[in-house]
Amino acid sequence: MLLIKADIIWERELEISRGQNMDQLEEIKSKLDIAEFIGSYITLKKAGRNFKALCPFHPEKTPSFVVSPERQIWHCFGCSAGGDIFGFLMKYENLEFVEALKILAQKAGVQLKSEYQEAAHSKKDTLLAINLLAAEFFHYILLNEPIGKRALEYLVRRGLGSETVKLFKLGYAPQSWDALGRFLKHKGYASKDSIDSGLLIGKPGGSGFYDRFRGRLMFPIFSARGDAVGFSGRILTENKDQPKYVNTPETAVFSKGQVLYGLNLARESIKKKNEAILVEGNMDVISSYQAGVQNVVAPLGSALTLEQVRALKRYSDQIAICFDADRAGKEAARRGIEIAEQAGMSIKVVQIQEAKDPDELIRKDAELWTKAILSSVPIYDFLLHLIFEKYESAEPLYRRKKIGQEAIALLGTISDKLIQAHYMKILAEKLNLTEEVILEAIQKQKITKPQAQTVQDIIRQKSDYQERKKLLQEYLLSLLLKLGSYSMLDETLVDELSFQDEILGAIWDQFKMDAKEQFNIQRFCGKLKPEVVTKIDDLYLKDWGTPEEIFGQEVKIAVLEIEKIDLQDQLKHLSQKIGEAEKKEDEKELEVLTRQFAQLSKRLVNL
Repeated sequence: MLLIKADIIWERELEISRGQNMDQLEEIKSKLDIAEFIGSYITLKKAGRNFKALCPFHPEKTPSFVVSPERQIWHCFGCSAGGDIFGFLMKYENLEFVEALKILAQKAGVQLKSEYQEAAHSKKDTLLAINLLAAEFFHYILLNEPIGKRALEYLVRRGLGSETVKLFKLGYAPQSWDALGRFLKHKGYASKDSIDSGLLIGKPGGSGFYDRFRGRLMFPIFSARGDAVGFSGRILTENKDQPKYVNTPETAVFSKGQVLYGLNLARESIKKKNEAILVEGNMDVISSYQAGVQNVVAPLGSALTLEQVRALKRYSDQIAICFDADRAGKEAARRGIEIAEQAGMSIKVVQIQEAKDPDELIRKDAELWTKAILSSVPIYDFLLHLIFEKYESAEPLYRRKKIGQEAIALLGTISDKLIQAHYMKILAEKLNLTEEVILEAIQKQKITKPQAQTVQDIIRQKSDYQERKKLLQEYLLSLLLKLGSYSMLDETLVDELSFQDEILGAIWDQFKMDAKEQFNIQRFCGKLKPEVVTKIDDLYLKDWGTPEEIFGQEVKIAVLEIEKIDLQDQLKHLSQKIGEAEKKEDEKELEVLTRQFAQLSKRLVNL
């Protein structure tokens, strides 16, 4: 199916009738503009009556993600994902339908019916409530209990003030096997749910449980919406037998590769400054925020993911990466640049010299951190520097050869000719070569991209008559559905036009009736079977690269081409019959067939 039918998922989950409740789902959709809603997540550009964008669900350089405000649907022709407003929110935010329903109902100002409200309290709600309660538990112990004193003193030594500690809800997990577990049980939560949250670990054989986090400084992890989804726990004293950090495992509400630490607090600042600063650790985020630089987030671990970059892109398409100054940090920055480039981000790199990471730099002098951000360099400066640094101790001839190979490959990826020329000059100076030599090397290694094909080019490539005809008919119906009229066609042509494909035929038959009056795509789709509507959505959203102002002209051309194919097909069959008549020496039949062949040939020539 082309679309994710969120309403069908909902029916399965609740086992309720369409007639009783679909009206409320439709009410929510009718009160929300899908283009405006999706546009709050990704950048949409008008494309005729639809909108286009780079797909947020797979890497691409040419937009294939289409949103139709009229149909209230979206579809990606690159990865085949698609659906309505519910489907988009579910996929983008990794939500269950009931969660998306609550969010969209609230956004639309729709009061859910009682059966929706009861079912809307999902397992995820329980886990989120447990996480929030655990965060309060750890935070209270840090600030109010003697056992939290050592952790609080550690934070003070790291330069954090009490307001910062409260803002980030930092806490302390006591050195106890069951303190949190007993607390959650006392609050009425089942051990199974607490284990599913990742806060407790079940003992083998189901004989009990124990706390996952013990004797650790606790960093609650919040989603962009502010829900407590997990935790990161840090040991306070070095211990070779224990990992420095322990994170919540994958749960129904937490996936490490989809969450950014600090985004719940940083998102408004990111939007305001139109830039996100990506650092490596939680303490880097907290120290920076306290120092006044608040558009800062961190991945949970040094490996940045495409999902995390997409989450940032909702607030800004500009990112400044600042990972630790050691070799591992530089490699992490390089990988981060690759991921951010895939998502179409504009990227800079923040380099720090006076400390190993932003947290240490801020504790030395917060002003140095601000200056480092203001002095951030374009990605190509950084990547060229890494290439030269990589071979700085190599033998001179080998060093020059390897730097040349890698730097030229890098410069070949720069599409902007002015920027490319700038770095060609820099590379030529560093390698003591002419710019002409660098340009020639780039041109040699560059792969020539194929030219974009027109609709007619694609159709001509189809050697089979029927394949070409079907593709033309799909093109014709796609244009007609967008125009909502066939007034540019002669009535005789309209009557003669037929479709062998059953689904295309059903679309055409209904369209002929509906287009006689004011055409409405939603009302039109409501009259047809689901499998036919699926094809309509495909045709209605498809971008053939045809300017809207020539749709009417293209309709006439498509009809003409279909007629030509029909005539060519008829001539082919007549030619076979003529051959058979000649073998039989049937002069009478040969005369009739030859006359028909001449008439059809004349029609074809005159088209």
